Amino acid sequence: MIQHPIIDSALPNHGSAHPSAPHKEHPVLLFNRRAKNASDSIAHHCRRMLGDEYFMSTGSLNDAESACRQIVQSGYQTVLCGGGDGTMVRTFNIILNYVRESNRWREERRNRSGEILPNIAMPVFGFLPLGTGNSLQRVTGTQANQRGIRTLMDTAHQHTMQLPLLTDGDDHFYFGGFGFDSLLLQHYTSLKDQTQSTFIKPFVHSVLGYVLAGLGKTLPRMVLGYDYMPEVCVRTRNEAWYVDPRRGDFLVPIEAGTVLYEGRVGLVGAATSSLYGYGFKAFPLAGLSQNRFHLRIATFGAGRALGQLLPIWRGSYRCHHDMFDFLATDVDIELTKPFAYQHSGDSLGERSSLRWRMSQESIKLIDAYQPLFPSMT
Repeated sequence: MIQHPIIDSALPNHGSAHPSAPHKEHPVLLFNRRAKNASDSIAHHCRRMLGDEYFMSTGSLNDAESACRQIVQSGYQTVLCGGGDGTMVRTFNIILNYVRESNRWREERRNRSGEILPNIAMPVFGFLPLGTGNSLQRVTGTQANQRGIRTLMDTAHQHTMQLPLLTDGDDHFYFGGFGFDSLLLQHYTSLKDQTQSTFIKPFVHSVLGYVLAGLGKTLPRMVLGYDYMPEVCVRTRNEAWYVDPRRGDFLVPIEAGTVLYEGRVGLVGAATSSLYGYGFKAFPLAGLSQNRFHLRIATFGAGRALGQLLPIWRGSYRCHHDMFDFLATDVDIELTKPFAYQHSGDSLGERSSLRWRMSQESIKLIDAYQPLFPSMT
C-alpha cells in the first residue's frame, strides 16, 4: 500500500499523548507560546478547558508545521489559533498546503485504483488574541479570557464568518504592504531580536517597543531621507475602480493594464480587512466587496502622516492629492530598489516586485459577535 507522507506518517505528540481516534468535532488549540500575551496562566486555562489531548504548544516554525500536519491527519474540524495575526496566517497557510497535498494524493489514488477517498475540507478557525496587534480580535469579537475560550469551544452554538484573502503568490493573507508600516515593523523586529535583558524584554515586546523603534530609528531615518521608499509603479492587470472622494466615493472604472500610480510614495498597501492592530482602520474600504481588495497608495511624508495621525487612524482621512484608494482584483507592484515588505504583522525581508491578487481561498472564522438579523445565524 502506498504510504502518504502527510496522512500516514508517524507524528510527534504535543502535550500529552493524543488518542488514537480523537473527536473530530472537538476544537484543537494551536498555542504559540512565543506570542506576546501567551502566559503560563492562559496556557493552564486552555489546557484545563480543552483537555491535554486537544492542546498543542508550539515555539518554532518546525513545531507549527508538525502540529498542523497532525491536525490534518486527525481530521479536526475546528482549529483555534492562540497568537497574533501572523500565527493565524501561518497556521492557515501550512494547513492549506497539507490539505492540498493530501487531496492531490487522494485524487491520484482514485484515478489509479478507483478507491473512494473523499477530499479533506479546510477546518473552521478560531482566533484567540495573544499577539501584539491582533487585528482579527475586532473583526471576530473574540477575547483572550475564560469566557472567550468557552465561546470558541462551544461548537454547537458557533456563528461563523467568511473572510476573503489576498495572495502574493507564496502566501494567503488579509493585509500587507510596503511603506512606513513595513519599515517600522522591520526596525521593531530588529529591536526585539537585539533585546536580551529579561527585565526590558516585556516592555519592548509591546506597543512601547513600536514607539521606541519608531522614534529612535524609523522616524529619524525617514526625516533625513535615508529610508524613503523608492519610486514605484503600480499597474492593474484587471479592471479596477478608483474611489473618488470628490464625488462622495463614486466608483470610477479603470481599464485593465492601466498604470494606477508611478512615482515616490509613503505607502502601498492592500487588504481584505479594514483593520490593522490596535484598532487602526488602515483600509476603510476593505470588506465593501467580497471580490475586491482595497488598494491604498499614500504619497505624503512622515511629517504629514504625524500631523494627520488621528483621522488616518480612524480611517476618515481622505484627500485626492495624496491618498489614492482603489478596489482591485489583480495588481503588479514594481519598485526601483528592494524595500521592507510585511504582511499579517510579520516582517518578511525586502522585495523589489510583487503581484497581489484576490485569492480563490477564504478563511472561515468563528464569529463571537451576536448576529443582528435572524438570517445571519
